[in-house]
Amino acid sequence: ILLLSTLFGLLLHRVQGRDFRVLLPKNWVSVRTDVMLLMTGNAALFVRPLLVPAATLGAVVGWFGDPSGAVPGLWAWTVFGVLHFGFSEFVYWLLHWARHRFDALWVFHAIHHSADYLNPLTGFRRHPVEIALLSLCLDLPNYLPYVLLVWLYPGVPPESVLLFVVARALFVATYANLLHSHVWMSFGPIGERILLSPAMHQIHHSVKEEEAMSNYGQILSVFDVWFGT
Repeated sequence: ILLLSTLFGLLLHRVQGRDFRVLLPKNWVSVRTDVMLLMTGNAALFVRPLLVPAATLGAVVGWFGDPSGAVPGLWAWTVFGVLHFGFSEFVYWLLHWARHRFDALWVFHAIHHSADYLNPLTGFRRHPVEIALLSLCLDLPNYLPYVLLVWLYPGVPPESVLLFVVARALFVATYANLLHSHVWMSFGPIGERILLSPAMHQIHHSVKEEEAMSNYGQILSVFDVWFGT
């Protein structure tokens, strides 16, 4: 995941004609803190997006699955993918907005914002309570659409859905690591009305409250555009 994020950053910098030396961190103390947090327990963030949906998938297939039932075609998979992605992005935006607006949630999310210097590992700087909150309020709602999919198409192969889960989790994790880059990378005024860029997320990590209260998206920025954040 970190390798993919780094390669994407290198490619973007090559296109923009920048010096690769700017990719080197300038605050190794903050980086070491993120590494220590990752190695002392927050590694659970690696498996959280996989274990929860995998467990949910197993339960759903056990309840509604039928090997002799209907199987979704390409059109059904496309609709499901688009709806699932949009729904999960909105749930993330709403939960992220709430973590900044309510003190009872901010006290835990503030750990993530305590980084003095962003780097790809900053995404793993989380309080254990926030990790549990993400699993309960983010992962489970995100994978409720699988209930609808298996209910409509009880013959869907479980390995196909699991492959979808793994592919999505890897993509989101790669993008999340890219967002915490310490290098200013913008997608331009048009691109940033659709996708959240590392530059936008750097603004979100600002010490200025009016800037930190913005850009709550995970991948899409459309909900920030629609709701004025």
